[in-house]
Amino acid sequence: MGLKFSKQSHGRADNMNLAHTHQQVIHCLITNFFVRNLVSKKRRRLLVGGYDLDMSYITDRVLAMSFPAERMRAVYRNPLWQVKSVLDMRHQGHYKAGKGRTGLMVCTYLVYIGLSAEEALQLYAQKRTTNNEGVSIPSQRRYVGYWANTLLFPKGAGAGPPGVNLPHPCSRELRRIRLYDTITTESIFFVISELQEVTGDVRVIFYQKMKGGRLFYACFNTAFIRNSLLQALNGFTSFATWSLQFSLRDLDKVASKGRSICGNAFCLELLFGPANTKCSLLPPSDDDLSDDSF
Repeated sequence: MGLKFSKQSHGRADNMNLAHTHQQVIHCLITNFFVRNLVSKKRRRLLVGGYDLDMSYITDRVLAMSFPAERMRAVYRNPLWQVKSVLDMRHQGHYKAGKGRTGLMVCTYLVYIGLSAEEALQLYAQKRTTNNEGVSIPSQRRYVGYWANTLLFPKGAGAGPPGVNLPHPCSRELRRIRLYDTITTESIFFVISELQEVTGDVRVIFYQKMKGGRLFYACFNTAFIRNSLLQALNGFTSFATWSLQFSLRDLDKVASKGRSICGNAFCLELLFGPANTKCSLLPPSDDDLSDDSF
């Protein structure tokens, strides 16, 4: 029994020593700022209370940061206990990550308190990054503009917060997809039914044919499609159509393969018609014959 007890004691001691060594290694890596500075790239960092954290003050009351982490992830992200210490030190009871999605939320708040969409995006870029590239994904920037268009600011000083006038959900039929100034369309793969009804938030994704790699995509909300045209079918029936156009810089996550098919004047156009109609696809015009259409 004594021998067995001795072996168990040694085993527990070894485990405790291993756990202690593991904690020491993590602590050593956390206190080494090199890894976290490498991961944060162009985001500004804040030195406060002896900590070096991936966070930036956008205003006196708005703080942007990457999501805090524990254990091994704290080696390259903000350690949770350090973030808590700083917030308790500077903003006790104020807890409200990153650059893109964080920037989207911060910018919508800045717009709500009176900045224009462009002013909010620019302020965030200046305060959060060292290369002046804050919210860089086009769709995220687009949705900041959507939010700005829903706000109604009362007139007069001290008139209170703005009202929010959300548009009604709106269905559209995606009738045509056209690509202008393309070098080649042989590598593009896109699937759509003859009349595709879409509502609300929509993502249109283009893939590389056969290989399946994503080329680029575009995100939008159908309630904010405003460019309307009046079309005539056979000279008798008239109905409204809506057009959305995207340049290369308006598309998200454009891969190198995506850039390789685009000319200098590349444009993606989505043509919509009213939902729940019996109208067929719009007949192609003479100009359509020289363009790449789907």
